[in-house]
Order: sequence, then structure tokens, then C-alpha cells
Amino acid sequence: MRFRTWPVAAQPALEWHVRDFTRRYGLAVDLNVSGDLADLPEPHATCVYRIVQEALTNCVRHALATQIRVNVTGADETLASSSTTMASGSPRTA
Repeated sequence: MRFRTWPVAAQPALEWHVRDFTRRYGLAVDLNVSGDLADLPEPHATCVYRIVQEALTNCVRHALATQIRVNVTGADETLASSSTTMASGSPRTA
């Protein structure tokens, strides 16, 4: 699914994408969202979605992941994301 401009907050969109990704690839994904992303301006919400989307795609293509952890944190005027994969029992962080 392509993320289009729509009035959906970042967190529900990320949760939907993770569920769809898990269904398609059969990989366990642990999505942790902290902070309030509900009030993100639409361009920022789209950016966060695209970053997580690309990170998950890279985990499948390049990391041979068996488990993926995605962290998205929003606080004040700061937004951060990270992903960690478990491949063959060793964590790799991107």
C-alpha cells in the first residue's frame, strides 16, 4: 500500500503497516511508539511512515532478519526512529 495524504495519525498508520508487513513476510515485528505522534504535521507523519517502511524493507532484503524491533519516539520538537534486527541470533542496529 502506498501511504497517501489522508487524515490518519502516524501511529495508527505505522501499526497498520507493521501488521501488513508481518502478514506478508512472516517476520515478528515489535513496534514501540513513545511520545505523542497524534499532532505531527502531515509532512512529518508521512516522513516517519516512509522511514519505517524503508527500514522494514531493508531488514528483509539485506539483514536476513528473523525478528525486527522498531522504535519511534516523539518529544517536544524531536522525532527519532531506530530499528534492530535479530538475524542468526545476533542483534544488528540500523
